[in-house]
Order: sequence, then C-alpha cells, then structure tokens
Amino acid sequence: MKTEVDGVGMALRLGDTKTGKSIRPIGSAALAVLKTASSKSNSKYVFPSITNPKKHHTGLTRWLQGVSSQDVPGITSHGLRHSFSSTAEDLGYSIPTIKGLIGHSKASVTEGYIHKIDSALLAAADKIARHIDEAMTGRKPGKVTHLRRA
Repeated sequence: MKTEVDGVGMALRLGDTKTGKSIRPIGSAALAVLKTASSKSNSKYVFPSITNPKKHHTGLTRWLQGVSSQDVPGITSHGLRHSFSSTAEDLGYSIPTIKGLIGHSKASVTEGYIHKIDSALLAAADKIARHIDEAMTGRKPGKVTHLRRA
C-alpha cells in the first residue's frame, strides 16, 4: 500500500511479508519511480491490479511485464533482486549488508544471488593458464614431461 512507502525515512515499511513485518531501506531513485507510479493512479496500492485498481497486483512479474516489457524484455522481480544484489557486491558492499537490504534471513541465500567470480579465482586461473601456455610454447622454461607413444 502507498502507506507503506516512507519517503522521509527512505524505507518501505511492509506490514505483511513472508517473514512478517519488515523495514527495507530504499534509495532515492527507487522512491522517485514509486512516486511517479503512484501519482498515475488513485488506487491505495503502489502496484494496483492492471485490471482492477481497487485490488493489488497478484504477481509482480506480470505487473512489471505490463509496464516495462518494451524497455526490459523478460524482466522479473527475481531478476531485479539478483541484479540489485550483484550491483551492490560490485560496489563493494558486504554480504551482511546486502542480506539486510534485500531481507534474506541467511547469508548463504544472499550469496546465491551474486554471480560474480571471485577475483582470487580469476587470478589463479589466469596464472595457471599463462604457465601452461608458456610451457607449451617454450616461452618459459619449465619441467617438461615427455610422454611415450603407445
């Protein structure tokens, strides 16, 4: 409901979620989008039903596709959560912070939303690949194991 959007406190104060009441911080850019969406409707809901504004939406993905399918084909609420989480991680926020932002109860769930390869893994893969390439091309002396032909 529109009453759950706290523009001054920059938060969503949700009364009914899977885990009960919840307060979720929200950025000013997202608040502006919600304000614009809300101003287009006399409904008490931020996301009213497309077919009946007296009711709330019954599926955010369906609502998202209805309002933005041309701009973002295939958009889903789940995809938005993944993108938000991955972007937060790219910006250097910790797993506990991201977990709090999106309302997960376990860090392991949050980690599943982040699809970024660890920089240590990338560095290791690169070093190993370079070593193998240098040994195979003879650019760097290394221990060569001669294989016998069968």
